Amino acid sequence: MIKKLTAIFVLFALFLRAGYVFAYTEKECLQLAKLAYENEFYDISLKYLSQFNNLYPQGELKPYGLILQGLNLRKLNKLPEAKKTFSESLADYPESPYVSQTYYLRGETNLSLNIFSEAEADFRNALNAGLAQETMPAAYQGLLTSQANQGKFFEALTILAEWEGRQPELKESSENRKMLINTAERSIAAALNARDFAKVHAISGIMLDRFPSDPSLDRISYYQANALLQEGNIEVARNDFLKLRSSPDPEIPPLASFRLADISLAQKDYAGAVRYYREAEEKSVDPEIKAAAKFQLGTLARKNQDYAGASAYFQKALTDSTQPALQEKALFELAGTSFLSGDYQKAAALYREFRSRFPQNESASIALLQEAFAFYNLKRYAEAQAAFQNLISAVTPYPHNLSGQAQYGLGLVFIALGKESQAVALWERYLTDKPFVSEQAAMVLLLTRSFIKGGRSAEAVPYLRRVTSAVDLEDETRAEAFLLLGLAYLKENKPSESLSALDSGLTLNPSPELRGGLMKNKADLLLAKGDYQQAIPLYQQLRQTLPEKRGEVLYGTAVCLQNLGQTPEAIPVYLEALMNLPANSPLAKEIKTTLAQIKKKM
Repeated sequence: MIKKLTAIFVLFALFLRAGYVFAYTEKECLQLAKLAYENEFYDISLKYLSQFNNLYPQGELKPYGLILQGLNLRKLNKLPEAKKTFSESLADYPESPYVSQTYYLRGETNLSLNIFSEAEADFRNALNAGLAQETMPAAYQGLLTSQANQGKFFEALTILAEWEGRQPELKESSENRKMLINTAERSIAAALNARDFAKVHAISGIMLDRFPSDPSLDRISYYQANALLQEGNIEVARNDFLKLRSSPDPEIPPLASFRLADISLAQKDYAGAVRYYREAEEKSVDPEIKAAAKFQLGTLARKNQDYAGASAYFQKALTDSTQPALQEKALFELAGTSFLSGDYQKAAALYREFRSRFPQNESASIALLQEAFAFYNLKRYAEAQAAFQNLISAVTPYPHNLSGQAQYGLGLVFIALGKESQAVALWERYLTDKPFVSEQAAMVLLLTRSFIKGGRSAEAVPYLRRVTSAVDLEDETRAEAFLLLGLAYLKENKPSESLSALDSGLTLNPSPELRGGLMKNKADLLLAKGDYQQAIPLYQQLRQTLPEKRGEVLYGTAVCLQNLGQTPEAIPVYLEALMNLPANSPLAKEIKTTLAQIKKKM
């Protein structure tokens, strides 16, 4: 049978090519075209219709022929040509009995072409032109779809109510409602991504007002809560996310918990963040949500100095995620956690793996820098030096702060190798004429220590002022700079400036160790200036807080007492100082001499 049909079609084609035309009647041509269409021979159906148009250009069945032509073109996915055909029929035959059907078919074609405004007009015209009852549901659905895709959700819901009014049985079906909700979800998600929060709230409000208790709208509620969060309406968003934790949609509760964790983290409620990230990880069936939650739990564990726990979370996030962006972050943080825990061997290997797997990542150069510092901490100085020099001499310059950190690291290597002068020269060369940035602070502090030790105190002062005036730095760093500035001024015989610098450092509330150094130097300076009454209270505090310097502190106290004419009170303090000093130290010898002189005068 197939061979016979093939032979017939080949014969028909030969006749057409040779210029022969069968004498079919108008109805026969259309019937053959219709049969070919129904049997899915769309090209052949179009040839019959071409023959029909040639034989009967003014035939009374021309409107039907145009509909059939448009249907064939649609099946062949020639949508613009199909639309043109339907438009020709409507323009040339406005009184045809096929007008409503033609409007409907052009509406479907416009819908397929995503020309939603024209589709909406076509479906309206089809419904108003007496469309056949059996086609009306499809036309209503097309009208709803075209309106929804234009964001006309209020109009679409009005049409749905009209349709359900005409056919009450539709209220039992949720198909059209689902279509509207799904389209609304897509529109809201796109608006949220574009940060068009007004549009998010407008569409959400329409949908939630129309279906106030429908749990299938929970995703829309979730998007709206996200918009509120990004707008800064934290508490309103938080309350919405709390409600969504009990959504019957299994995808929504873990998403809501994740956002609650983000809010807690931003508010530094770390216990709350841990709770909600764990909840998100446990409830979600999406491996990427679970991996993202584990990553966040890793950052929180590391903040709590639980490096073993943090490493386990980062490793799980790295293993479970298939998203390159999360894999990059997890591997980088895993390497950083190993570094912080003191496992420099593992850190170096992980940083090298990161650079190998993600060479184009913006953090690849930071990974090389950290790998170099890991080598330095492992005392593998040759490898550290090579890595630092690689960063410094790169053909494509790295960011200024990264290059500075590499210079700092290379200087540390020189110092470790006993080449302090090379470190000083390197850092001095680098810092010359460069604007100060916070990453240079550690370099400046070490450089100025070398200056002060090497008798170049005056040169240390301008460098230290860079650090003390950088209010964005941590107080501890600035306090250390004030301590060094006080020492530099003291070396330059500027006691007033030295005292001012030490006082400035003390106002920053530094760590106990640094506070002890600032107070000890201030007390010694007051002693040198003869301000014994002011020095004594400082020494008395230091007696308890600076036990490793107790001998020196007691000596300073005794000297103050003696110079205030309180020699009897000074004697037991000198004796206690001797007890806390090495027997043959220069200070112990000086105390013995002083005691001998006191004894002689008694």
